[in-house]
Amino acid sequence: MITKRQTSNSQPKNLRDLKNMIAAGVVVFNGQSERVIRIALEKPELIAFGTLQSIATECSVAPTTIVRVARLAGFANFADFKEMYRLHLRGIGSGTESPRPAPTL
Repeated sequence: MITKRQTSNSQPKNLRDLKNMIAAGVVVFNGQSERVIRIALEKPELIAFGTLQSIATECSVAPTTIVRVARLAGFANFADFKEMYRLHLRGIGSGTESPRPAPTL
């Protein structure tokens, strides 16, 4: 089951925005959708380079669940969701975005 706490027509610009939306409770993922978003956040390369079917297989869900997760997250379609992940990985590769904060000593 997927629920939405607030109506948000705003599409996250990057993965950080998406994580903030989840943390703020703007979107809530339950059941299979929660599994999908957890895997998507842990393995961004899966979304960026996978097909709808390969992602669904990896998450053990139907392809329609992947599409629903993308729409719930504020995207018009799966292709836009996938593009945000590709841009995220390009940012990491170019050094403009860090995948994790550097540890402090």
